Amino acid sequence: MDPVTHGLVGLAVASVSEEPILGAVSIGTTLAAMLPDLDIVMQCKGHLSYLKNHRGISHSILFLIGISLLIAGILTFIFPNTPFLKVLVWTIAGGLSHSLLDVLNSYGAKLLWPMRQKRYSGELLLSFDPVIIGLSLYMVFLNPSNSRIVTLKAGLIFLGYLLLRWMLKMNIYKEIFYQFGQKITIKNIKLLPAMTSIHKLHFILETKEKFIVGQVNILNKKFRIQRELEKTQIPIYEQVLHSIVGEFFHKFTPIYHLDIQDKGDYYYVIFTDLRFFIKNEFMYHATAILSKDLKTIEGIFHPYSFHQRVSII
Repeated sequence: MDPVTHGLVGLAVASVSEEPILGAVSIGTTLAAMLPDLDIVMQCKGHLSYLKNHRGISHSILFLIGISLLIAGILTFIFPNTPFLKVLVWTIAGGLSHSLLDVLNSYGAKLLWPMRQKRYSGELLLSFDPVIIGLSLYMVFLNPSNSRIVTLKAGLIFLGYLLLRWMLKMNIYKEIFYQFGQKITIKNIKLLPAMTSIHKLHFILETKEKFIVGQVNILNKKFRIQRELEKTQIPIYEQVLHSIVGEFFHKFTPIYHLDIQDKGDYYYVIFTDLRFFIKNEFMYHATAILSKDLKTIEGIFHPYSFHQRVSII
């Protein structure tokens, strides 16, 4: 989610607290709901450092509790009439709203760091979701009296929206088997929110021979294939996966394609993250040049566009 959405959700959380809209609680929830994205400071060290750390430590429950203690301590000093424990509880709630929303979209977050390094992802919400923004504005501006009815309505609409998206997603799973299952043997299906359209899903079908990538309209069930990527079937495939670049890319994304080209004196390998497709291009790639004995000569990460180049080794 973008910082503006997170801030609005933080204010929406505060609207439930029965505290003034411009007080210690609202400031605490809003700050806690936005601060996890301060990991953008890692961009100072380059795209690679940022993407390695984005939605990592700063999005974990442990970090959120720690930063909430700090925020609550400062705000209680500034607003001595508001109890510390009350500010702390609502500030933690604001911080958790950030990680919850990020877990519900495609990129996910390391919620249980440092116990688990896994990036959890529910793959239901868009990064910029108009429904979440609308619900937040509804609670902030139409809940001046801290009405429990308004809060209950907003909560039910949010849960209903998640349930609806999940049900539509399950329906598309069935439709994929109906439209593609008799023509190809499907090994795996990945359905993600489309980058820019609330009524579409990004799909990735894996077969033994290739990946099929495209978009589907969840309302009329119309499929549009954007790419068909043949799998490389050569003996060195597993060794390439365990190269420096291969291990890096495997940690970066759970689903990707390898194109291995034999150039005579060396192997040229292109890794493509299949999750994000916008403006007729995949967002993340990496390239590797491997010697004939499979030692890595060069490794380059390409964030956002194939034209961007960041050295991995």
